Amino acid sequence: MPALANQYRPYISMVEEFGDEVPSICHQVRALVAVDDGSGATAHRWDTTLSTAHRAKGREWPSVRLAADWSWLPLVVDDGWVNHEEADIAYVAVTRAIEALDPAPLEEAVSRARERLARL
Repeated sequence: MPALANQYRPYISMVEEFGDEVPSICHQVRALVAVDDGSGATAHRWDTTLSTAHRAKGREWPSVRLAADWSWLPLVVDDGWVNHEEADIAYVAVTRAIEALDPAPLEEAVSRARERLARL
């Protein structure tokens, strides 16, 4: 039975960490895989892989779309130094795409970093 419990541990941890936010997170995931089927109805493309950048290291996909939380990536810290750990993980994320990349949220983080450096 312990092996079965371990199988569900990530889900239990997610509920423990995010609690009431879980339904909203599930809705966001569904929105990421939604496609217009041309009839006005929404179909879902379930061949989508949802992954963290850390787990994506060493893997590639035809297209990659970064989630909205990338817009808050702290690329430059308050004293003006580049946050190398965050910059490295951003590099991993954007280099997973083979054919297409939607980096819009990361572009916001880069823009904020440039603004912060310009003020120093």
